Amino acid sequence: MHLIGIDGGGTKTIAALSNEKGEVLRVKRGGPSNLRNVGIDVAAKNIFQLIENITDDGSKVALSYISVASFDEEFAEKKEELFSRLKAMGLKGEIVIAGDQLAAFRSGTKEKDGVVVICGTGAVIRGWKEESEKKVSGWGFFADEGSAFYIGIEGYRAVLKS
Repeated sequence: MHLIGIDGGGTKTIAALSNEKGEVLRVKRGGPSNLRNVGIDVAAKNIFQLIENITDDGSKVALSYISVASFDEEFAEKKEELFSRLKAMGLKGEIVIAGDQLAAFRSGTKEKDGVVVICGTGAVIRGWKEESEKKVSGWGFFADEGSAFYIGIEGYRAVLKS
């Protein structure tokens, strides 16, 4: 049996297929799946196509863990709809859908408390300490200082000012 981890972002989605020992067998890249940027129809289609591509050898998948940018904060009410769409498309096995921040944090540590910094199309900093959590930024790529979009705009400004 195999496991799939999905990192769904604003400009791309990446899937990793691993065996039960955690050894990564394949990594594939597909279109964006951030619901804020592309909506639920395109996000579901891109996630499903990516999973189909990574399992094109007939790999049996026990679990697909799908983390999508901004999901927990903005789209938690769409979890059942996304789940249903993926199942209707034919996705097999157990499906877990969550936000990218906790997934990114957990991929780097087994600790309960800590901080994760995500700088992609958008940017966010999130920290956990005991029972509390704090978030900085994560408003969307137009407003996220430190995001790729923000850095690109600042680069253009610098060129134009010179």
